[in-house]
Amino acid sequence: MAMYRLLAVMGKEFKQLLRDPRTLAVVLGAPLVFIVSFGMAYSGEIKDVDIALANEDRGLFSWYVVQEISSSKVFKISEYVSSFTGARYLVENGRVYAAIIIPSGFSKNILESGSGVIYLVITHSSPAISRTIEAEINVIIAKLQTKLISVILSQLSLEELNLSGRVNVQYGLVKLNLNEISTVGKEVGMFTFYSPLITGLTLQNAALTLAAISVAREKERKTIEQLIMTPITRFDFLMGKFIVYFIISMLITFISFEVLISFFNLALMGSLLDIIILNIMFCIGSLTAGMAISTLSKTQMQAIEISTFILLPSAVFCGAIIPPEATPEYARVIIYATPLYHYFDSMINIMVKGITLIDMPNHIIYLICYILVTLIFSLKTFIKRIG
Repeated sequence: MAMYRLLAVMGKEFKQLLRDPRTLAVVLGAPLVFIVSFGMAYSGEIKDVDIALANEDRGLFSWYVVQEISSSKVFKISEYVSSFTGARYLVENGRVYAAIIIPSGFSKNILESGSGVIYLVITHSSPAISRTIEAEINVIIAKLQTKLISVILSQLSLEELNLSGRVNVQYGLVKLNLNEISTVGKEVGMFTFYSPLITGLTLQNAALTLAAISVAREKERKTIEQLIMTPITRFDFLMGKFIVYFIISMLITFISFEVLISFFNLALMGSLLDIIILNIMFCIGSLTAGMAISTLSKTQMQAIEISTFILLPSAVFCGAIIPPEATPEYARVIIYATPLYHYFDSMINIMVKGITLIDMPNHIIYLICYILVTLIFSLKTFIKRIG
């Protein structure tokens, strides 16, 4: 092997790469997009977690608990309810991650015996968020135990405390116990949590890539003009490709679920019909987005390059790797606009919590709008460019 021949080939490859800005953009740009997306999405801490609060006691000391919870950066009290039943309902239906209940008689028990109970109803469907909630509520309880004894001692004299037999309070002890009730058990592990991400990425990658190269391949091979000259309408042309790639993408999804269930014992708490409907909607949305990319692309390579720049940020902003509660405010807007996020969150609600699609109207409306927008755009672009 002569060195000059090797250097000549290397020089040719470098020149070709530099003359092809699209390929160069993928090689250098894709990792950069992934890193920048991750940096934008990750804030380093989980905050503004939606919780419900029920104050059944409404006594003096219960309001100190409410005040401490309200001042927490981790919690965002999005629902105020009056009873334990109402609080638990919100958790079970996916409206909030957790509910904190201050039971009736809480203030009386603190004053008489120096002890009280706070109930925490929590879902473990998101391991990172549930751990953060548990850690924060324990920190709050530790603060309250110190604060409440100060409040009691400032309002009652030592003689009054002795006469009432409040020995715990006399010696500066207030004991708060946390009674945790899990609506979705702690047996929900990381594998179950990330399974919807795997199926979603598999489905999106298959549907988006197959659809993206469909029209671009016809352009590259110079066969699209011949097809347009036949009695086949433009709608028939796109729909024929769409149906084939839909069948292939759904078959890949079915195989993915079969492997996860049969070989890895993935449990499904919710309705299988809801899972099928959700995957069909997400598949249609990914296919129509791929068709839009394909009509804009001149070559298959260009279509794949554009798809790559969509798939990488989707993985970061889907809410699985980094929960929305752990991202800055501006990054949450991107997360909520990412189709994979709505698929992932819906799948978690169905698979882990057993919630139905009817109880998730926001996700369903978004996916329908996503399908309509990408479908209309791809049809108009195809008619304009090919017509």
